[in-house]
Amino acid sequence: MVIRLVAILLFFSCSTSFIKDESSLIKFENAMKYIKDSKYSKAIDELEYLLLIDPLSEYSSNAQYFLAESYYNLENYSKAILEFEKYLSRRSLSNDLLKKTQLYLSKCYYNVTLDYNKDPSSTYIAIEKLQYFIEKESMSEYVNEIEEMILKLRTKLAKKNFYTAKLYIRLEEFDSAVIYYNNVIKEYYDTKFVNDS
Repeated sequence: MVIRLVAILLFFSCSTSFIKDESSLIKFENAMKYIKDSKYSKAIDELEYLLLIDPLSEYSSNAQYFLAESYYNLENYSKAILEFEKYLSRRSLSNDLLKKTQLYLSKCYYNVTLDYNKDPSSTYIAIEKLQYFIEKESMSEYVNEIEEMILKLRTKLAKKNFYTAKLYIRLEEFDSAVIYYNNVIKEYYDTKFVNDS
C-alpha cells in the first residue's frame, strides 16, 4: 500500500514537471512568433508569464533577453534597461546575446536622456555607461556607433551651457556668462558650440 502511494506521488511529481517544461516551451515559442510579427506587448505577456511560472527553465535566460528587447522595441527604454540588467545578472549567457545586450543597453541609455534644456543628470549617466561599454573588448565592432552617441550627448551638454551663458548675458550677469562659455571651451572642445563661445 505504501509503495503504491509513493509510486503515485512520484508519477504525479514527474508529470507536473513535464507539463511545466512543455508549457514553458509553448510560451517561449508563442513569444517568438509575436516578436516575429512585431507584436511586442503580447510577447512581453508570454515572456513575463514564463519567467514568473518557471524562472529556472532552459528557456528563461533567452526569455529574459527577448523580454528586454521587446521593451526596447516598444521604446520603453527605462524598463528595457532594467530587463537587460537582469539578463546580464544570469549565469548562462549566450555570447551573441551578450554583445547584443551591451549594444542595446548603450542605445537605451542614449535614448533615455532628456532634451538639453532639462535636467542633464541622465545625460551624464549615459555618457558614463557608453564609455564603459566602449572599453569592452566585445564591443569593438560598435566603437564608431558608440563614439557618435557620446559626441551627440556631449553636444547636448555643450548646448545647455552655451544657452545658459546667453541667458546670463541677457540678464547682464557677465561674470556668470563667462564661466559658462569657458566651460564650453574647456569641457566640450569637440562640439560645434566651442567656436561660438
